[in-house]
Amino acid sequence: MPQRDRRQLAAAGHALRIIHPGPPAPDRIQAALAPLVKIEATLQPGQSFCDSIGQVLAAEGITAAALQFRDLAFQPMRYVQPAHSTDPGRVAWYSATRAPQGVVAMDRIVASYGQKDGAPFIHCHALWTDDAGQMHGGHILPHEARLARPARMIAFGTRDATLTARPDPETGFALFDLAPAPRRGEGRLVVARLRPNVDLVTGCQEVCAALGITAARVLSGIGSTIGAQLEGQPQITAVPTELIVTDGRITRSAAGWEVDLPVGLIDIDGRVLCGHPERGANPVLICFELFLQVEAMTAAPNKDLNS
Repeated sequence: MPQRDRRQLAAAGHALRIIHPGPPAPDRIQAALAPLVKIEATLQPGQSFCDSIGQVLAAEGITAAALQFRDLAFQPMRYVQPAHSTDPGRVAWYSATRAPQGVVAMDRIVASYGQKDGAPFIHCHALWTDDAGQMHGGHILPHEARLARPARMIAFGTRDATLTARPDPETGFALFDLAPAPRRGEGRLVVARLRPNVDLVTGCQEVCAALGITAARVLSGIGSTIGAQLEGQPQITAVPTELIVTDGRITRSAAGWEVDLPVGLIDIDGRVLCGHPERGANPVLICFELFLQVEAMTAAPNKDLNS
């Protein structure tokens, strides 16, 4: 099916919807509640970005983690941005590899940590500002970027749930697949994955509702959306976009759910937009990986999202 026939745009102000070439997986949301292990370390230059992280976390037995960084800069740096696909087997792809000159300091950067082909692997998005004051963003190539100087890493991880990059029949990409942890009362880390066409805001809310969580801090979010609708901003209808979440909270009160999810978004023209996604108007394109730190929860989960 040609790409233009898979892209369905509703009336103005509503979300796009994508029909991927492969069969849709039955579990549209994967989520695991696991014990939280917090690790802080200083990463040293000299290896690829992925290897410098893997050396620390593999030694600790970490199998899934949200990664945050301080004072991180690359030289060299290699990255890609979202692009249309010419392959009928995928609805989107990546731009040509881009290689800025000199040291590139990150403004906002997060990564999801897991495994691929039996080795440590990360999925990483970032925003940065060039010498002219223009903001850029993209998908960092973790094996082709190297640290320019020592950087501080904070990992919110677990040894129970596992993220493993595997071929995904629905989208045609290699994506992190989640093997959930056994239910444990001490679990304070949520690892979740939203599949295509799940709304970003309501999907995050559903993860918390299903696991019995009433308050959680957003540690990180990485993924892509089908266009975008940020509060108070014009709708982006071009497919695809990529986004990064480095903060926020999800809470439930007597008045209902509140999902505070500030995002930085890169569109197909390389523009960076920041804001809060509107509820019901930002469906996932390829995937969205979400890490939460639980602050409050009910006695038991409401249902198992992975069944």
